[in-house]
Amino acid sequence: MPSDQTRARAGGRSRRWHELAFADGSTVTTGLLVGADGAWSKIRPLLSDAEPEYVGTSFIETYLYDADERHSAAAETVGDGAMLALAPGKGIVAHLTPPAGEGANLAMFDGAELGKAIAAHPGDVEAALTAYEEALSPRSQATAVDAHMILGLCLDDRAPFGLIDFFTGASSSPASL
Repeated sequence: MPSDQTRARAGGRSRRWHELAFADGSTVTTGLLVGADGAWSKIRPLLSDAEPEYVGTSFIETYLYDADERHSAAAETVGDGAMLALAPGKGIVAHLTPPAGEGANLAMFDGAELGKAIAAHPGDVEAALTAYEEALSPRSQATAVDAHMILGLCLDDRAPFGLIDFFTGASSSPASL
């Protein structure tokens, strides 16, 4: 739902239908509404009172255009990799995705998995959602653990040395960092 003018509402005693009203005035009613519209989802409030909140950590990403010509020293230092500027307890991290780089990957994978579950349970959305969620939870928990570990490597008291140890193989587990 790309527009701030898009609205969603749920209806029926057990929210068995959802109506989307778009900025152009058109509407769609559906029995299954998937909220894959980001942190400030218009769909989430239909299901939960939870709201995203700032947790005190920020990542800033930038890109040096024409780096080989305009920023040759940085280009020579970084090569085909990424540049990270880390300090214990704070840090500027410059790379393509958040620390573990899994957000967009998981969103696409989860969408495909949900589609497969719906196709495997024709006419039974509840069974499809149950099957999907049973696989989603362990996968999400493992990814969250990995992301938290990477965040710690970027911002804990050993930054940037813990991250260097991780990339060079000097440490084989987060516990030893």
